[in-house]
Amino acid sequence: MSEGRLVSKAAGWVWLLASVVWCVMPVVWGAEEVGMVRIAKVATPPSIDGELRDACWNETPEMAPFVLQGQKVVAREQTCAYLAWDDERLYVAFRCRETCLDPVNNQMAQFRAATTEKDHNAIFSDDCLLLLLDTDTDHSTFFDLCVNALGTVNDARCAGDDPWSTRDKGWDSGVVVAARRFDGFWCLEMAVPFARLDAKVREGEAWRVGLGRLQQSKGERSTWQPMGQGFHDPAEFGEIVFAAQSAPVRGLDIGTSAFGENQLTFTLPPGAPAMKLRTEVAVVYAGTGRKVSFTDTDLAGGGKAQHNYVLDREGPFGIQCQILDPASLTVYYRSPLYCGEVAASLLTGKIRAEADYWVYVNGEEVLKGGKGEGELRVPLFDGVNVLGIETDGGIQGDFAVGPYSFTCDRRWKFSTVAHSGWAGQDYDDSAWDMMVPDRGPGFGPAGKKGFYRKTLVVGLSSFWPNWSADAWSVAENAVQQLLAVPQGLPGRTLRDYRLILDVPTEFQVIGASGFYGASQGRKGFCVGNRGIALHEGKEFYRYVVHALDPVSFQKDSPEYRMCSIGISLPDAGGQLAGRETVFYHSVEAEDGAVMEIPQRLRVRVLPPLRGRQPLKYHWMTTTNSSRMDDLILAEALAQSMARAGLNDFLHGERYPRLPGTNVGMITFNTWDVDCRPWLEKHPEDAMLGIDGKLRFDPVDARRNLISPALLLRDTPAWAFVEQAVVDWVKARGIQHVCWDYEYSVWDDKSAPTPVAGFGPQDVADFRDFAKLPPEAELTPQSIREKHAEVWVRFMNRRMADLAVRLGAAVRKADPKAIFSVYSGYQSDETRSVYGVDWTLLAGRIDLALCGYGRPGQELRETLEVLGSTPLMAGDCIMPHDPPSRDFPTCISKATLLRRAVDGTAGILVWWFPTLDGRTFFASAEISRLVAEHEDLFVTHQRDDSLVAATGIPSDDVIVFTDGKKRLVLLLNERNQALKVTVVNQNLTPDLRVWDYFAAQDLGNAQAVTTDVAAHDVRVFVIEAKP
Repeated sequence: MSEGRLVSKAAGWVWLLASVVWCVMPVVWGAEEVGMVRIAKVATPPSIDGELRDACWNETPEMAPFVLQGQKVVAREQTCAYLAWDDERLYVAFRCRETCLDPVNNQMAQFRAATTEKDHNAIFSDDCLLLLLDTDTDHSTFFDLCVNALGTVNDARCAGDDPWSTRDKGWDSGVVVAARRFDGFWCLEMAVPFARLDAKVREGEAWRVGLGRLQQSKGERSTWQPMGQGFHDPAEFGEIVFAAQSAPVRGLDIGTSAFGENQLTFTLPPGAPAMKLRTEVAVVYAGTGRKVSFTDTDLAGGGKAQHNYVLDREGPFGIQCQILDPASLTVYYRSPLYCGEVAASLLTGKIRAEADYWVYVNGEEVLKGGKGEGELRVPLFDGVNVLGIETDGGIQGDFAVGPYSFTCDRRWKFSTVAHSGWAGQDYDDSAWDMMVPDRGPGFGPAGKKGFYRKTLVVGLSSFWPNWSADAWSVAENAVQQLLAVPQGLPGRTLRDYRLILDVPTEFQVIGASGFYGASQGRKGFCVGNRGIALHEGKEFYRYVVHALDPVSFQKDSPEYRMCSIGISLPDAGGQLAGRETVFYHSVEAEDGAVMEIPQRLRVRVLPPLRGRQPLKYHWMTTTNSSRMDDLILAEALAQSMARAGLNDFLHGERYPRLPGTNVGMITFNTWDVDCRPWLEKHPEDAMLGIDGKLRFDPVDARRNLISPALLLRDTPAWAFVEQAVVDWVKARGIQHVCWDYEYSVWDDKSAPTPVAGFGPQDVADFRDFAKLPPEAELTPQSIREKHAEVWVRFMNRRMADLAVRLGAAVRKADPKAIFSVYSGYQSDETRSVYGVDWTLLAGRIDLALCGYGRPGQELRETLEVLGSTPLMAGDCIMPHDPPSRDFPTCISKATLLRRAVDGTAGILVWWFPTLDGRTFFASAEISRLVAEHEDLFVTHQRDDSLVAATGIPSDDVIVFTDGKKRLVLLLNERNQALKVTVVNQNLTPDLRVWDYFAAQDLGNAQAVTTDVAAHDVRVFVIEAKP
């Protein structure tokens, strides 16, 4: 059974999606499709400051989730909206989840806020929010306001059949706005005077309203009330009703679309008045009437309401909820009409009995009979199901769920005594015996009472990232990993846990590995071949991955608790490329008494990897191998990455067969540079944090730091750290040390900042740096309030000086070793959020690494301030955190080549667990190009005037040249193909044009017309034929 789930989090709505899609119903299902919210009148208006801390916002409902425009599915970057009013103004607030604003993702430059001119249409290229108001609900005239994160406004009056192109920008809304950015989200507050809307609002009056968002980093266009292709159709607006008061609904969670019982929940914010509320859910199936259910709940502030509703059939359905006053039936909140689809797993069975019997599914009797035959058909729930049989004698049974079948055999649990609730899902049958048949197939001798249980699970096994949301791609001649998520059952640890993986006979499973097994005392995993399995008449190799430790239920499954399964596909010369196939996966445990209904994973095959490792240009990614238990599998994965052209591996362990440079990420954590031995003897040398606590905790491996005032001087403490760096580099055979510096300048995040000390000497150093008099008060609070800008510069300087000392220690261990720093591109945010100013590092480190994305201005500034210091540009696969069930992105050929051109020393791909064949194949193709023409990439001499191109933006045409050879690069990072004509300038008769990827000699072609596919590149090499 498929499921989808809406969850309200602190930073907005999160959409967790398996294969069911919630969306707006495409047809009318007999319900009011327009969402409606009764907004509260406030006694005290909000302070328009972008903080959203005013009490009024806790008096009115939250409008969420937002759905993607046109596509009608829930946006990944979620938005919550709040509307309130008084006699003079309409107040609007938005809280927008924004992944790229989370400093941990190092993508802050992808947030777009550039437009400062009022009413300029460039605002629509920014991250911005839209408010559209149809005050007379005539569907023909309305007001349009768009605001970005700088508070810039674009407003207009709209009317007629073409309201967009005829917008009257002469109208001025008089809106007061304020926006603020936070870690992982941004907020906007607005106050719109009714006088500018030609409106005088009365209680009970209704307006139509459109609430929209333009989100740039992922290209999302979303609205609360689902809309078509644009924002400007008032017939598609939602509705607000001006009310004296309302119910401040928060965190509305519709629940899972599972067959059977589902649960809707919401809360009221703390401090909200006590209210009696009715939660009403209407479910509609095609061709049927509405099925309405409700629950009344007495709620106080902070309380939670829940309502259980039933989805009792397969197929598409519509759902809409209302929250209302049960006495007056006044509706406070009505959601838009959403739709989903239930695909139940149907259990069928045939029973042949010699005595009376009873069959139960999840504790409910579904069949009973006596001697003879019987049949059953029962849908199974997502998750745990229990099939129970009670019999007074011998019985046989054949069961099936789709193509999967099983019988009454030895792989059932057995008892001679009926315990209370024995046939239910919550019963613990660990004390029951395994069934051993007395004779042939079936259960029980004649005349003997018996009770039998089998646990059937729907949707237990899974992989991360969530390849099941689309398909996993694998290249020919590649070894790639599938990360399986071992999972027990709620309240139950599984022994004898086995993941069964059936793969087409072209594929092989070459190993299975856990992580940190030796250090964590875990035995890990092993894999064996169980022969041939048949699916739809085709043969598959069956592999069984055994967990050598019991597997318990885990709410969250961090990557280090997963199992890396190595999948190998041979080189078939491209004959398999373009094929789509499937893997089948399921779990067995408890000697087969726990069995999962097999699931399908779609698999796409890509051409072979023909990459080449550049000799000088860095082609970097991470590995799993420094943490993997199975080093043979780790080596196979690394060798496959080398075939994709990767040559620098963030690995950090001595591993002789690593096919490239061993890169270590240096930290002051105990597994790298461990400060505890020094601090145990000299606790007074510990760094004093902003919270007044010493950064010395022998138990916490991440919170042990020596005062930076000591590390920036030639002290015994520095001598200890210097030797620790030398020992670490030598012991692990590290050839390139990278300092990933993304720390808060205020030491106020979960990871303490190595240079942000607030001890006496640190404060004295700051006083000297800031040239402050002795009497100036310097506490963490006063520094933050009065000297924040100078403190940031002080932190930037300290970071740079410590980087230089660490680099010298690295070269003391190995004079040939490289020392690099990774952080964001040069910008105010990088200096003030991450604590790095590249100006201070230029010429003092070997290599700079930046990521992610391509912020044009910041990139140019970074290259300018770095001067001759080489730069590697990075890109990141999303998501990169295991809780997310989003389908992962990939890095295309166009993006990889763009990063190789933007930087001057190579690229960084983050990170290995999220990579599949799409990125590996793209890397192989671009690395081969770079390796074969590495001289041009290393010298980085551009002369774009050597071609004239049409059909493509000039920024997407790059020409490298050494005076003799030209490399013409056409990059298309868009979703649409381009038809491009390139006219070569100054093309002498001896020069020939070679289409690199098509491997075609075009002769002395003056002009070339070519198609550049979406997210692809075309490359032409122009040189004299030898």
